[in-house]
Amino acid sequence: METRHVNELLKRLQFAWARKDAHAVAACFCPDGRYLSSIGPLPGDAATGREDVERLVAAMMRADFGSTAATTDLTLHQSGAVWKWRYDFPDGRTSFGCDLFRFRDGLIDTKDAYRKVLG
Repeated sequence: METRHVNELLKRLQFAWARKDAHAVAACFCPDGRYLSSIGPLPGDAATGREDVERLVAAMMRADFGSTAATTDLTLHQSGAVWKWRYDFPDGRTSFGCDLFRFRDGLIDTKDAYRKVLG
């Protein structure tokens, strides 16, 4: 996938996340795409397919209610991308993490998220 297309796709993902639009986030994934989240009992829940991704993203947005998110340090490589992210919560808590991406057919094939929670 060309760098320009990766950047456009990840911007769509960022804007959808900022709007808390789980449907638009899921639309950035391949129809059979996978999301390995940073929350849940597994540790981290997993979703496959846009409908499951949408449900998982909506649950994550509820868990992170009131936070603002920002991404930094996007690094593209031959088979995917990595970026760092940060959630700031109204009560002063902060979470940091990173996402590992793989792409296919111009969409996200896999998003694997990791989180560090700070007080």
